Order: sequence, then C-alpha cells, then structure tokens
Amino acid sequence: MQSKLTLALAALGAGLVSAQSNNICSSATLTITSAAMATNIPCGTIQGSVKIAEDITNAVDINGPRTIKGDLIVTNVTQLVGLTSSSLATIEGTFKMQGVTLLSDLRFSQLATVGSINWVTLPALGSIEFGTAGVTKVNSILISDTFLRSLDGLNVASVDDIHINNNRQLVSYSNQLANVTKTIEINSNGPDLSITLPNLIWANEIIIADAAEVKMPSLATVNSSIKFDKNTFTSFTAPNLTQCTDGDVSFINNVELTNLSLPLLKKTGGGLTIQNNTLLQKIDGLPKLEQVGGAVLLRGNFSEVSLPALDDVKGAFDTQSTGDIDTSCDTFNKMEGKQIQGEYTCRSNNTRANEEGSSSGGNAGGTQNGGSGEGAAGIVSVNTAVLSVALLGGLAQLLL
Repeated sequence: MQSKLTLALAALGAGLVSAQSNNICSSATLTITSAAMATNIPCGTIQGSVKIAEDITNAVDINGPRTIKGDLIVTNVTQLVGLTSSSLATIEGTFKMQGVTLLSDLRFSQLATVGSINWVTLPALGSIEFGTAGVTKVNSILISDTFLRSLDGLNVASVDDIHINNNRQLVSYSNQLANVTKTIEINSNGPDLSITLPNLIWANEIIIADAAEVKMPSLATVNSSIKFDKNTFTSFTAPNLTQCTDGDVSFINNVELTNLSLPLLKKTGGGLTIQNNTLLQKIDGLPKLEQVGGAVLLRGNFSEVSLPALDDVKGAFDTQSTGDIDTSCDTFNKMEGKQIQGEYTCRSNNTRANEEGSSSGGNAGGTQNGGSGEGAAGIVSVNTAVLSVALLGGLAQLLL
C-alpha cells in the first residue's frame, strides 16, 4: 500500500513539474527574475518572448533553450554587467537591449540566427562574442551609442537594413554582406572608422558619413541613392558600380577627398552632386556617365570637369568653381538646351562656389539664366519703373 502511495506521489510530482515546464515554455513572455532561474530553463524552444527583469544585478547566463520564437528583451536593466548563453542558437524576433548601462560582457557562443538586432545605449559594451561562425542571418540591425570597437561576429550575407551610429569607439566594420534590400546607413561613429564590404554587390540605398575609409570593390548596382557626407577619406572608388537606378549620387563636404573614381557608372536615375569637397582638384572620375535623371550640381575648388560620355541631363546643370574652369565650360556650353535640358550655369572664379545655391561673384564661363551684373540691374530698374507707372495709374482711377 505504501509503495503504491509513493508511486502515486511521484507521478503527481512529475506531472506538476511537466505542467510547470509546459507553462514556462509556452507563455507569451517569460520573465527571468534571477540568475538562478536563467541557468535552469527546462525548454528546448520558448514559444513566446524572454525578458530580463529590470532589478536583476550582476550576470545572467541563459542555459537550456536553443530557440526563442519571440523576442529577447533586455531594457533598463541598469545593474546587469554580463549576459551569456552557450545554448541559444535562434532568436526569431528582436534581440533588444536598451539602456543597459553597465553591460560589458556579451557572449552567445551558439547564436546564428536573429530576426533583428536593436541595441541602443550600451555605453560599457566594448566587445561581442558570437562563436566561430558568428551571427549569419539577421533581417535588420540597429546599433547605436555603444562602446564597441568592432562588429566582428556579425557575418550576415543579406540584410534588409543596417543603421550603425553614435558608436564613438568604433574603428572597424567589415563583413561578408552581399546585398541590402533597404538601407545601409552608417554615421557619427569613431573618427577613424574603416568600412570594408568586399562582397557587397547590390544595395537599395547607401548613406555613409564620418568615416575615414570606405571600400566597396564589388558594388555593381544601387537601386536608389548612394550618398557620402562629411567623411575624412582621401580617396573613394567603386570600380564596378554601373548605375544608381532611381536615386542620386552625392558627395558633399568630404573635405579631405582628393580622388573620386566611378569608372563604370553609366546612369543615375536622380541627380549627381559633388560639392564642397575642397581638396578635390579634378572631377574626371566618371568617364562613362551618360545619363543623369535629375540635376547636376558640381561645386568646389576644382580646375577641371570632364564628363566625356554625358549625353542626357534631365534637370538643371550647375557647375561652379573657385578656380578657372573656362575650358570645361566651353565644352558644356555646346550642350545647353540639347543634352542638358534644364537651367544651365557654368562659372569660373566664383569665391562662393562652395556655398549651396550661391551663384554670385566670378566670371560666367557659360550661360547663367536669370541674368547677372549690369544686365540684371537694368531689368530690375525697368521693372521698378513699370511698377511705379502702374501704381500711379491705379491711384488715379481711385481718385476719379
């Protein structure tokens, strides 16, 4: 009788444990409230999300689950210093860490797949470890305001979008990325940041600022725009880029740039802007550019502009330099109203050439629509006189 009772109690206990495990594994959100709880999670797969409680201190090691179907949420856990796991391989939702100000140790030795990464305000996090292969599949990446010096371990081949900003210690970003279906935007990171994307072939949009070096040797097509602003690299080349299908090609305020080469670029669906790159002496690195779907804006200190294949500019053409580009303007003058279909300006010796929209000063090497100098003053005087006569006539009509 006693043995039967013992067996019954054992079965009941096992049933309770099983029910408790099932409840943990299937709950919408499993909240980890202690380090001890994290080390003994009885689930291979957690159907919902996992959240680290805000009052947890020191380190948490997540042991047990290989897959989290939902998110891994670590927000405002201000006393957490370490987060590790040797079992977790997949987070199907978002790996979200925000406001974890003391976190300095992040190690996930098996993690390979993440729905999206969202890391913001992790000022003590200087490095990450993701095992030998690293994370190879992520849809979206946002990494902002961390102490990271590199992003080694994020080895994705394809991604929807990447936003990396305000990581002041970041000096290196290099991976095997081949295509970006939406946007790659990297800005406001460490002043010595080197970006190397040797396998990047296709991107919808590329926006890069504040980088010391950018290498994209395989880039062939950008569907929207490619923009570089306030970088400190001395040279940029995209030897295989043939077109920006629907957007702009833009280089603005890259004040140390001395060489710009896009030798195979044939078409930009939007505009072409090369402006205020004050050390760039020649614009001669686009020998095959034929078609610009928007406007051409070239402003700087250059002495030569050469676009030998240019055959179709849908918008305005505004080229101005502080130097003498009369010879270049002579070539473009012949294209006004023909290959160049919009408003046309080509001007040498303009001291304000680096100021956007400014066209005063200097000598016009070509036509400048809207008039300048005495001609413009004469038009203003005539228009003023006509306006005065019209006003007097109107006043006389009122008095009659």
